[in-house]
Amino acid sequence: MSIAASSGGGSMSVHYFRVRKVGERLETEGSPSCFLGHELPPTKANKPEGTFVEWSWDGSRLRVRNDRYGFCPLYYFAREGEIALSNSIPKLIELGAPTELDDAALAVFLRLGFFLGEDTAFRAIRAVPPDTSFEWKEGALQVSGKLALGKAAHWTRSNAVDAFMATARAAIRRRLPATDDFVVPLSGGMDSRHILLELCEAGHRPKLCVTVRHFPPRNNSDAECAAELTKALNVKHVILNQPESRFQIELKKNLKTGFCTDEHTHFMVLADYLKGQAHTAYDGTGGDVYSHWGPWVRAPVLKLFDSGQYGEIAERYLGHDDFPARMLPREQRRTFSRELAISRLVPELERHGNVPNPISSFFFWNRTRREISLVPCCILDDVPVVFCPFLDHEFLDFQASLSPYLVKDDQFHSETINKAFPAVAQIPYESKTPPVSDPAFFLRYARELGRFLLGRYPSRFVRGSYLLPRLLRCLLDQNYGQAMSWLGPLTLYLLQLEAFTAQPRQALTQPSTDEK
Repeated sequence: MSIAASSGGGSMSVHYFRVRKVGERLETEGSPSCFLGHELPPTKANKPEGTFVEWSWDGSRLRVRNDRYGFCPLYYFAREGEIALSNSIPKLIELGAPTELDDAALAVFLRLGFFLGEDTAFRAIRAVPPDTSFEWKEGALQVSGKLALGKAAHWTRSNAVDAFMATARAAIRRRLPATDDFVVPLSGGMDSRHILLELCEAGHRPKLCVTVRHFPPRNNSDAECAAELTKALNVKHVILNQPESRFQIELKKNLKTGFCTDEHTHFMVLADYLKGQAHTAYDGTGGDVYSHWGPWVRAPVLKLFDSGQYGEIAERYLGHDDFPARMLPREQRRTFSRELAISRLVPELERHGNVPNPISSFFFWNRTRREISLVPCCILDDVPVVFCPFLDHEFLDFQASLSPYLVKDDQFHSETINKAFPAVAQIPYESKTPPVSDPAFFLRYARELGRFLLGRYPSRFVRGSYLLPRLLRCLLDQNYGQAMSWLGPLTLYLLQLEAFTAQPRQALTQPSTDEK
């Protein structure tokens, strides 16, 4: 069943607390105590499972605690005699957080698409670190965090497949739904398929599975794969169509995620659809992060880690074609320079230099924690419980112990699923090629973006002499229109960010202009 989804998503359940000293007394605003996410009993090392964050104020001391991986996003800013917390960066700006940009953080983000460590786009606003120790008392803030880095273990391929199967099964069964009122968002990949099969094996069949179609130029073979799987399992399947305007959804996504991701636009319709649809949903975050060779893991880069050549690794990851720099005006090219990005990236790479799979470790603690987590923990925040079984401590400790060479063939997870569930082994997985051509879609995107740009021209963050000729070409040449898939999101991000630094309150209340 295919459904045309609305484009009204973007609202967020905003929670916050602020305390500041006024004379001899403390004034507070917002919720003095708050718990977000879900917490499960500990399975090892006395650390609770789940994805959660909690703060509490007792009248003189503010404390924060969160999960082992810091996946439930919470941000803060602090200055003399004042601190504010929120799950929304725009809310902190509304409360008066300074909007000065973090040049080094953005220099990395514009090239990699995610922030490192606790960085955000704004210098004064930080993310709460994982497994945090966080206390504010009498105007003094003490905050730190810990990374549960991987420890090497010797595995044969056969034993590792069996361990993957066993630890994944145990993780999912620790997170069985309390009622039948649950859904499984289902892509054409391995993570969501694995979760669905294990739930059905345990006797818990979802009320439905939901697959979201992609914006062009990505094809929708995953919808076909998901449909074939749900038919084999006799589970109801809903396919959501995207709205006509990616531009409007992109605007709302940037606000909702606090400018912390260049991805996830296509999940906004899923958030809309699931609102009030079910009590529980499942997300596959973390399933393949250590067991997938992927585009980032390469033998030459692993050798660079072995020899401690972190500057060379940074050079490789930032790429040779410095596209963002070409879009930026000269002053901003200097401000968000490649050299500054390298200086910020190198120390973060060094943190992962002595683990079994340093590349996957780096991407888990940065891209997965700071960007991918925003789907279950931010975009889907209207679903009361979103379980992330693959963030189970035992499962991730096992994955982090694997040598990357053990999974080099990129068949490790699919081999595990096929061994556990041979009856569905013949059902294919998504193929992301060939791309889809949709001239009308790209024409509309270019037209909306052009109108948005002209209303804010000249821009300090976007070089008109670079962008305008390309927008014009998108309008006139349908074969070039697909350039909007990489040109549009970054342009819109920069223009919105510029609006926040100039007039934050207006940018919060007037984030977009509608297509006429």
